[in-house]
Amino acid sequence: MTTNTVMPLPTEKEGVWIWSEMEPGDILNFSTSNREYTLRRERAVSGKSTFSLKGHPDYCPDFTPVRLLGQTDEDTITLLGFLGVGLYAEFAIIGKEETEDLFFSTSVVKAWSLHRNGVEVRHG
Repeated sequence: MTTNTVMPLPTEKEGVWIWSEMEPGDILNFSTSNREYTLRRERAVSGKSTFSLKGHPDYCPDFTPVRLLGQTDEDTITLLGFLGVGLYAEFAIIGKEETEDLFFSTSVVKAWSLHRNGVEVRHG
């Protein structure tokens, strides 16, 4: 039996992007073994930052509002607050179903790049 354990953010790890470091308008492109995704940080509404994701043909073919849930590894350890290579990214599509959010995981993240004002500023 595996348990879902929450682990602290591994800030010393190379190839990690921390969600809170994204500014409104930033674009984070990331690839998995199955497809390419684009995550965009939107302007804050009522003081709350939001994100939109596109890349999955069924869940988010166009930019769709999401909540960032974190990442998991093979042992279902949940890592909060960042995107790193070698882990599964976890998202909730906001209001996709009539009464609740739709949760989904990507395949293992292979690479990512952050773009600010159209210029790549960091990658992993």
